Amino acid sequence: GGGFSLDVGWRLGPRFSLDLGLWTSFHDSGDAANPSSAAQVGFTVDGRFFLADWNQRLQPYLQAGLGGYVLSHDNLDFGSISGPGFQLGGGVDLYLTKSISLGGKLLYRGSFMDNSDESYRYYPSEQAYVSNLSYGADLKFHF
Repeated sequence: GGGFSLDVGWRLGPRFSLDLGLWTSFHDSGDAANPSSAAQVGFTVDGRFFLADWNQRLQPYLQAGLGGYVLSHDNLDFGSISGPGFQLGGGVDLYLTKSISLGGKLLYRGSFMDNSDESYRYYPSEQAYVSNLSYGADLKFHF
């Protein structure tokens, strides 16, 4: 499925930035006989480690972060589950001007969801590890 994110970051040094992110992704079952959908939302704190000097036009980076995640389903008997998680990956930013860049990134996200305090009729386990790989393109404005 698709999704989007909103990120705010601070470049704390020539090779490091601290970013706060809010993202969501949407997923369909793909089963016409039993259509259903789910959404995952996360709030993350990430560090980006730049592999090139800050004054280079092309800025590759590695990214690592932690966050809180929620997985919800359209079946009301299911509700939602939540838990902590992490993300690891990397990307590249291409500066078009000093204040605008285009970029792309690839992230692995893992989260441990736990509903052991709740009772869900149709959910087979009380705990689940949710694993996903996401990729995307972005437009950044630098102030």
